[in-house]
Amino acid sequence: MHRKNVFLGSILLVAGCCIGAGMLGLPMAILSFGFLPSLLPLFFAWAYMNVSGCMLLECSQGLNEDVHLMGLFEKTLGRWGKIACFILFAILFYSLLTAYISGTSIIITDAISQLFQINFSQTLGIFLVSTLLFFGIVFGVGEVDWLNRLFIFIMFGAYIALMAFGLFQIDFENYSSISFNRQFFFSLPLFIISFGFQNLIPTLSGYLNRDKRKIFLSFFIGSAIALFLYLFFNFVIVGLITKGATFSGSEEEFITRLFKHSPVLISLLVSVFSFFAIITSLLSIAVSFVGFLSDTTKGDKNPVFYTLGVVIPPLCFALFNPNIFLLALRYGGGCSAVLLFGVLPTLALWKMRYGSSLNLQDKIVPGGKFALILYLLFSFGIVGIDLYS
Repeated sequence: MHRKNVFLGSILLVAGCCIGAGMLGLPMAILSFGFLPSLLPLFFAWAYMNVSGCMLLECSQGLNEDVHLMGLFEKTLGRWGKIACFILFAILFYSLLTAYISGTSIIITDAISQLFQINFSQTLGIFLVSTLLFFGIVFGVGEVDWLNRLFIFIMFGAYIALMAFGLFQIDFENYSSISFNRQFFFSLPLFIISFGFQNLIPTLSGYLNRDKRKIFLSFFIGSAIALFLYLFFNFVIVGLITKGATFSGSEEEFITRLFKHSPVLISLLVSVFSFFAIITSLLSIAVSFVGFLSDTTKGDKNPVFYTLGVVIPPLCFALFNPNIFLLALRYGGGCSAVLLFGVLPTLALWKMRYGSSLNLQDKIVPGGKFALILYLLFSFGIVGIDLYS
């Protein structure tokens, strides 16, 4: 029974890691080209990131020891692999934190302005969110865990209510929009980052006693749960948006602002879900980033110092551009996620298979050199799309 609970917990851990601000970013992105075309990048991103997970699993099994992500790249690619992992990991997490702080401040600012009829500055909202984040994570993961459980409970309650009420108010004409335009291709990095779970592979390896089959099934099923939730959520949200609330592509657009002319209950549920979807991701990523930074240095383990190191940079980025939510997810997070979870694992697996004395008995990723080269070209193509856009 205990082992079954561990396996189930691993699946839910992967699903929870995937589900985050992608819930809010994807519907905004697909409005510019339509729900049906969005199925292609959604399934591609899911498959792409699962192959990435398989590469990291094969590398982890080949090393025959439990190491974290940075340690894995150090042992396979050397010191430069460790440095590249650290830089990309920092860029990815700072991009996500910037997006989350920006998104949370937008919800708070709009809510205060509507409830109290006052002009509440978004700059104040950013400072408020950053201050609450600091005090929320400085005391450690234990306190964050209990707070996060409460927020997740509220988030899923709002999600279920929104899906239940929303299904009866869908406008099926909203699904007639089909356009394979520039935004269709430029949004691919955003779909990629919506299935980020690879940093959990080393953790799952130790958690599941290095059982290759269970590790694979845990991230395959967990990411499939996220895929289903994304599909259902995108379908309902696109169907609910009123005709006068199309996404203009402006930085000031946000998912809650697209429902200003919708029924009050729908607007309220979207706001509640959006707030707690961001805040749960914000807390979990921030507290894990504090641990990441403290583990990569040999200095004093001062929680205040490392917490400030996590909070201050995204605070400054958000202040520089208060409406940076979608931009940070798409450009900052997307490019670094592809390099970190696409390019580096491919190079690491290539080194282990063809450039080391290790004898890998069981291949998890099918194919030989051609398959790895093809995956690497896909990865660089996504990075090129991101940089060009």
